[in-house]
Amino acid sequence: MKGGNLMEIAIIDDNRLNAILLECSLKNKYSVTNYYEAVDVKELISLIPDVILLDLVMPNKSGYDLLREIKNRREFDNTKVFVVSAFKEVLAKIKAFELGANEYFEKPVNIPRLKKMLEKINKNIH
Repeated sequence: MKGGNLMEIAIIDDNRLNAILLECSLKNKYSVTNYYEAVDVKELISLIPDVILLDLVMPNKSGYDLLREIKNRREFDNTKVFVVSAFKEVLAKIKAFELGANEYFEKPVNIPRLKKMLEKINKNIH
């Protein structure tokens, strides 16, 4: 929340349509930044989002690898990571939670559920 009133959300998804749909659903209430590929964790440090919505399958770097990097950096100790993936297999979910994901959403994302989870986090921050 970097000094502002709006909770910071980073959406990391190489599928622009998915990312834009999430952004449009959230931008009226939150500060949203889209990344259309798995970014270097150092790039995220300049933002330190409150919540990261992270896809698992992207070119250049997997979401699992980025999740591991995020969870290994102290700067992100207070950042929640919600995996957003087309993977419906239990093993994919287990791996995400073992790496430190706070929540797992299957695509297409249940927007009302996502908003409810974000609202809980937002209440805890304020």
